[in-house]
Amino acid sequence: MQKALDENNVSWRVGVDYKPVQDTLLYVNASRGFKAGGFPVIAAPSSLQFTPAVQEELTAYEAGFKSTLAEETLNVSGAAFYYDYKNKQIRGLVVVPIFGPQATLVNIPQSQVLGGELNMQWLPVKGLNIGAGVSYIDSKIGNYSGYDVFGKVIDLDGTSFPNAPALQVRTTFQYDRALTGSMMSFVGGDYSYTSSTYGTMGKIPEMKLPSYGLLGVRAGVYSDDNRWRFWLWGRNVTNKFYLTGANLIGGDVLGNSAGLPRTYGASMTYNF
Repeated sequence: MQKALDENNVSWRVGVDYKPVQDTLLYVNASRGFKAGGFPVIAAPSSLQFTPAVQEELTAYEAGFKSTLAEETLNVSGAAFYYDYKNKQIRGLVVVPIFGPQATLVNIPQSQVLGGELNMQWLPVKGLNIGAGVSYIDSKIGNYSGYDVFGKVIDLDGTSFPNAPALQVRTTFQYDRALTGSMMSFVGGDYSYTSSTYGTMGKIPEMKLPSYGLLGVRAGVYSDDNRWRFWLWGRNVTNKFYLTGANLIGGDVLGNSAGLPRTYGASMTYNF
């Protein structure tokens, strides 16, 4: 049986920019957008899983700033935002006779995200570039009940979105120095931190993705005209074991996806 979705919408966006002083911009934006309705592209044992989800509506509000300081050696930007969702589309579950809980696409009638971010790019001395960024989000599902991975109906009111860590931090540095008149060298590194979250809706212990931090390093050489570049790199050099996903597999198996272990390599680019 087919079900038609007769949907329409009007998107809009308004914004105001203001420069109180030179090299500083303040802004406020408000917008509304939509995501078309549809159904998941999955292998499914039942037509119940292909019940279409209606279109998703997002009304977003954002206020922020961008500023250049310290004789144009420091760029700082930040923003606070609020997202108001109606019928947000999220991967959920439906109970299929014999097969048990199975994946589908569901609509959450009301949900929201409140958050902020702050970013910095600093050039303290010639050749040294330091960057840092932090973001925080507080996502909340409104009055809604759904199936958990065990096929039990649970109250999800006030819980967070799946795969939505509250805190993410990233820092990076790179130092470039001339080797010869036509060749440059560089060394650098980066560190990222991701707080814990859950792979599915609801705070189900078996679906928890613990927080983790990853460290990377790199070093290489390149031509002063950036025509070619060669570098050695290492990712997750501390060999941290971490999970990137957790979900129900085949209706009766709880599965986790692990991130890459310590990895080293070499890369080269050439611009013709």
